[in-house]
Amino acid sequence: MAEEHEDLAKVIPFPTAKPSDPAAASTAQEERLARLRADIAATEAEYAPVAAAPGEEPVEVSVESAMDEAAELLVRALARSPKSEREADRLLAEQTDLEPLERERVVHRMIDLGYLDDARLAEQLATGSLSRKGLGRGGMSRELQRRGIPESVAEAVLAEFGGDEEYERALELGADRARKLRGVDREAARRRLYGFLARRGYGGDIVGRVVRELLS
Repeated sequence: MAEEHEDLAKVIPFPTAKPSDPAAASTAQEERLARLRADIAATEAEYAPVAAAPGEEPVEVSVESAMDEAAELLVRALARSPKSEREADRLLAEQTDLEPLERERVVHRMIDLGYLDDARLAEQLATGSLSRKGLGRGGMSRELQRRGIPESVAEAVLAEFGGDEEYERALELGADRARKLRGVDREAARRRLYGFLARRGYGGDIVGRVVRELLS
């Protein structure tokens, strides 16, 4: 019998791992949101209200539970589009009944978990949509502050966007505009081009260089 068992052991195949399915892998954002939801769920479990016994008054929902619901609301909003810390607080103020200090705790939870980061958002906007709009450093700074990013954070991020890179953007934008000013009186064209670039946040030195090069 022992020999029979040994023979059977020889023919039983050892189970092999299934090949990984790339299509089933989560994106980085989905993984982050999943981790955040797990954190929220753990906190909700800790502060879950006790169900009332028959005939008793229902237990009041705790502040912590309300904050967890607010965090989940913010998770869904962040999944749709990134937000600054100030925008996150404004959303909570508009859509929840949390007090300012409670909203602050929710926002700080998101910051600690890496879901809110004003510097990272400023860099993403500066290298993305704001750059595609052809904005100069001043224009980018105004837009970032409009999104609720503190001026000090915006200026620190935009420190890398000056100099030759900003001049090249202004020159490209100005050249396109100058083509549309053909046939316009030279002085009028210079004023229009200067105003066009200045309104997009380019500094006087850069605007002057571009105007001289294109309409000299």
